[in-house]
Amino acid sequence: MITHPDKVLFPDDGITKGELAAYYEAIAPVMLPHLRGRPLTMERYPAGIERQGFWQKDVSKGFPEWLERVEVPKKDGVVHHPVVTDLQSLLWTVNQNTITHHVWSSRVPDLKHPDVCVFDLDPSTDDVETVRRAAIDLRDLLEKLTLHWLMLPLNVKLLRAPEVSMLAFFPRKCSLRNHCLPSFFRVLVRSASGSV
Repeated sequence: MITHPDKVLFPDDGITKGELAAYYEAIAPVMLPHLRGRPLTMERYPAGIERQGFWQKDVSKGFPEWLERVEVPKKDGVVHHPVVTDLQSLLWTVNQNTITHHVWSSRVPDLKHPDVCVFDLDPSTDDVETVRRAAIDLRDLLEKLTLHWLMLPLNVKLLRAPEVSMLAFFPRKCSLRNHCLPSFFRVLVRSASGSV
């Protein structure tokens, strides 16, 4: 259940919390496979995106018992990250005024072995052409390496700045131990320096 569905979260566009929940419910079949099993950090905007928001990792107190969590060690303790597993847990995050879901690049229970690499293309200016060129170059490199990739528009202010993320998906057998990931990053660095 979504509380306060009429609360406006995107004032310039009049988008309410109820409409955001309906959007996430509509895209859940596509979104859930990418969230499932990954520790989550919620980017929350209780007063809407025009006001100060905050990032929340820990859900150890005051959260529903049914919500799956994963305990992750940190300096001087642990963090209990939420883990989205289904539509109910996804909508629960929306009810917390979560606009953006930031997930780890690895999944429970093997948090030390990522299966995706995130490339944030976030320019210091609103230079759309530079971002477009970088995205095309990165796409070409990922295809050359025969990696599956996905591009995500990424800006809580509804893409008012040209920011995107590109995800490169690694095969399950790829890890730091078998040198697959280090080889990938060496090729990436050589490509960026123009020596590929």
